[in-house]
Amino acid sequence: MTKLPMTKTLLILSVFLFSLTGMAETCETLRSSALAQNKSVNIVLVPSNFEGDLKLFKKEAKKIVEKFESYKPFSKDNKFINFFLSTKEAKKNSFCKYGCSGIDRLLCCDRGDAKKLAKVCDNSKERQILVVHNDTKYGGAGYINDNIATTSINRSAPKVAVHEIGHSLFDLADEYTISTGTRGLRNCAKSDCQEWKDLIDIDFKGAECTPNGCAGGEYFTCGETIMKKLSLKFGPNNERLACCKYKEITGQYPSFCSPYQKAGIGLESFCSSKSLSIPSDFGEDEVEYFDPDSKKSGFYKIKH
Repeated sequence: MTKLPMTKTLLILSVFLFSLTGMAETCETLRSSALAQNKSVNIVLVPSNFEGDLKLFKKEAKKIVEKFESYKPFSKDNKFINFFLSTKEAKKNSFCKYGCSGIDRLLCCDRGDAKKLAKVCDNSKERQILVVHNDTKYGGAGYINDNIATTSINRSAPKVAVHEIGHSLFDLADEYTISTGTRGLRNCAKSDCQEWKDLIDIDFKGAECTPNGCAGGEYFTCGETIMKKLSLKFGPNNERLACCKYKEITGQYPSFCSPYQKAGIGLESFCSSKSLSIPSDFGEDEVEYFDPDSKKSGFYKIKH
């Protein structure tokens, strides 16, 4: 076995240590998974428009994560999720803007910048990026195809963040009647709520076939959820869909999924159904937009 010269060995070691230090300086773990990082759901919060005030960014990020933990799919009992905070800032500090596509509160961000900032914490295909934009104006967006969600530091921002991650991580459609479409996403049913009828048939708590939901009020939903009103929870159908996404990424079901294991057709049968596959026609520049007050919601092709 050939031995490396001492100087070369020291150089390699110093480069390795520098890379570890660099990551430590630009990535902070807010909550750790019990699984290896490449087997976990990873959510990376990245800053926009904080202009070096990383103390404020950390404060806002921690408020957002605390709000996430009040929902079953993200609760502290779920040991399969990491929350990271990237303290690296973009060269162009503010890379988000309101008003794209002519919609005042549609908060669009440069996807390339968001991905670069998240990369210091996790560069896997499945990682979720949550851009926190330093502006008190209400706004947000969910890039389903890119696993990116955006929010501001408005007082409603933590709930908006949960809603938007509902789009980008769990592939849920808006449940507003003012939405422009559902694109085949499985929290909106066209007729008899067949997608979660097995839960209704056993009187599973919260499982309902509620009319006048989603695009144009032409669909049914499983009760009313956070995908319609920020003050609500995910509800049984959306929680079960979240379980499927966790299984897809981690290979396991988190503890919040236990009520669904044998309920109805069973969790394994439900998640293996081909009908749960995500539509393949989402464009890279499409976002799901949330703004019931402006009476505009749905899928938008971004025009910067």
